Amino acid sequence: MKLIDTPGKNCREFYKKTKLIGRTQNACLYGITFHEGDGNYVIDVDGNKYLDFLSGAASNTIGYGRRDVVEVYAKTAMRLQHSCYPYTFNKEAIELAEKLIDITPGDFEKKVLFDLSGSSGIDGAIKVARKFTGKKGIIAFKNSYHGATGLAMQATNLVNLTEGLFLDNGFFHVNFPTEEEEISDILAQINALLQKGVAAVLAEPIQGDGGVLSPPKNFFKELYYSLKEHDALFIVDEIQTGVGRTGKWWGIENFDVVPDILVCGKGISGGYAPISALIGEEKMVDSLEKVQHSFTYGGHPPSCAAAKKVLEVVEEEKLMENASRIGELLSGELKELKAYNVVKDFRGIGLMLGLEIVTENLAGIAGMRCIEYGLYPGYYGKYNEILRIQPPLTLTKKEALWATKIIKKVIEEIENKEIPKNTIEKYKKYSCGIGEKIEF
Repeated sequence: MKLIDTPGKNCREFYKKTKLIGRTQNACLYGITFHEGDGNYVIDVDGNKYLDFLSGAASNTIGYGRRDVVEVYAKTAMRLQHSCYPYTFNKEAIELAEKLIDITPGDFEKKVLFDLSGSSGIDGAIKVARKFTGKKGIIAFKNSYHGATGLAMQATNLVNLTEGLFLDNGFFHVNFPTEEEEISDILAQINALLQKGVAAVLAEPIQGDGGVLSPPKNFFKELYYSLKEHDALFIVDEIQTGVGRTGKWWGIENFDVVPDILVCGKGISGGYAPISALIGEEKMVDSLEKVQHSFTYGGHPPSCAAAKKVLEVVEEEKLMENASRIGELLSGELKELKAYNVVKDFRGIGLMLGLEIVTENLAGIAGMRCIEYGLYPGYYGKYNEILRIQPPLTLTKKEALWATKIIKKVIEEIENKEIPKNTIEKYKKYSCGIGEKIEF
């Protein structure tokens, strides 16, 4: 297999200039800088081409270079680039709201709030829950990631991201169950907290940045019953799991529960525009007073038009079915790696997958080696120990099989201690990741 000398000269020059941007926005994976995308591939500023297994952090749902989406955005912008929806409506926002209401679970009357990021959508959901219930407490889960804005950051519980920020109280964190035997104790903790005035439980259907962790099938249903007994709401964070990534429109549909509020972002626009949305029961959403959750660019016409087009592409090109089919193929191939000593687990649903490598052999090293072979995965977890596999939903069978060959080869190299010293040195020099680094 041909190796790529990466990061190349141009990437290294851009890497030096990243000091111009604050370090809080640097969770650099490999020290490379992208220049363009083509189908399911990304190309760096040195012309090196990689099969994309990260999708811009699960955002680039339908791959790169979709002229149909770009044209919808451009034509809308030429006609009306902005209206400030809270002051003056535009039809693109209304049409996207209609689509989101149609494809989200629940037969009740719904309303939509538009945001600029998943984080601000989570902020809105917490505001709605508190205003509607008249209670302050919010229960979230340990190792969760809900965003970096005010309330979303407080709900987050991942690798000390809230350290030193003097955040408000009113947030409680309990363990996220991954085994049946954990459910009763966790529900008991939640029920005890519900006695203290809790407005809602906030959960990712599958924990993403925490390591692709899925709960037992019945957990959310039992949780939902407890919440209804205490007049508390169930908020699902579908920012990473939504828009077909698990083979269904929404990750929560894998657990047969209808949430009160659903927040989506990332893949809703396929990476073509920064937009997110909150969809919830009408009476809950309208508990907020005028402009208590309102943004100048919320409901931005070109962004809404692009997002609606992306949702239509997912539906018309049967990309949810493809995510299930290709996800099963990847899982079938990569589960075999659990036989290796350096592999702790392989898990996930659809095209939201994670390969856990024992902490003394970080997934960051595996990722660095993968890009030298032309495959671009991510990695995360507390110690950067999870190889993150989230390709575009347009991934083909041929591409998937090629990628599994690369990943298998890299794991064999780690198992046999054959990773070149130069690869490890590049990881040490250029890579950060979200989690803590353990030096080899």
